Amino acid sequence: MRSLLVGIGLLCAGGLISGWKEDERFLLLYATFTGGGLWLLSAILSGSMLSGDRIRANYAAEEEEDRHHRHLWMVRFFLAGVPCAITAVILLIELHR
Repeated sequence: MRSLLVGIGLLCAGGLISGWKEDERFLLLYATFTGGGLWLLSAILSGSMLSGDRIRANYAAEEEEDRHHRHLWMVRFFLAGVPCAITAVILLIELHR
């Protein structure tokens, strides 16, 4: 739940900067890159961009506690990116009408 609040906080910071600059397209770019960056970190931590032999090698060399800790951070980064991604999709639809 805290991860969603972190994502909302990041989005609010972007909204304040966007309001200060009086540019709604800045919020679209900010939300897109922030959400995408957080999801990219999540994908890197999950190992989803590796081949099967690398995943098996990492699994064999990694302790269960370390794997659990990495998985926890992967989920946190993913959840923090959700509000930004949703906002980016909504803004994309609204600004391109």
